[in-house]
Amino acid sequence: SPQKSALVPVKSPPSIRSSSNEVAEDSLFDERRKSAKGVNDMTATADTTADTKKYIEQAFLFIKPRAANKKVIALVDKCLKENNIRIVSKGSISGKEIAARGIFASQYAILQKYAEEVDPMEIEASEDMQRTFKNAFRSEWLAVKRNSQLSNAKDACDFLGVDDSTLYSMCLHSKLSTVRLRLGIFVSCVDSSATSDPNLKRKLQLPIYVINGFYGAMK
Repeated sequence: SPQKSALVPVKSPPSIRSSSNEVAEDSLFDERRKSAKGVNDMTATADTTADTKKYIEQAFLFIKPRAANKKVIALVDKCLKENNIRIVSKGSISGKEIAARGIFASQYAILQKYAEEVDPMEIEASEDMQRTFKNAFRSEWLAVKRNSQLSNAKDACDFLGVDDSTLYSMCLHSKLSTVRLRLGIFVSCVDSSATSDPNLKRKLQLPIYVINGFYGAMK
């Protein structure tokens, strides 16, 4: 897209991490930071000259192309300043440069991994994940795996013979909604109610559970 995204690197006041869940998720974000080296700097820095350590968090914040207008930029500035978050610099970047530098790929690396690379049959779901899955779809995670009904977005497109946009539409129009199991893993139940195409209805007599079915369309 030739549209531009507004880039707003920001710096927050010193803060303390206290949640064990946050630590677990931070390890995943550390990997994304490494993969985004040269694109942005999200590395926390520590001042050890004082008796107590002071941690300054830095973030690379961007406004998506369709929202990059004066009103949204002004709102973001206002909200950050009201929360004592200091903006250290601003800029913009074209869609062409985003593609050339692989910025989208690094920003959404975890989503891409589960949408196109990881075989969902190899995903080990925790008890919490299995409970969330059952509550959303009224089916057991392990039973769905045994029936080979799990698919990533790439394989789902191949199986159904559809493109990314069609798969995304089917995920939206299925009678059961998409649910987040954990960081980077969103599951949609795609069944025969999601299409009027007779051929697709035949393929979906047994529903499939698609991981990150929106990714290709979003990209």
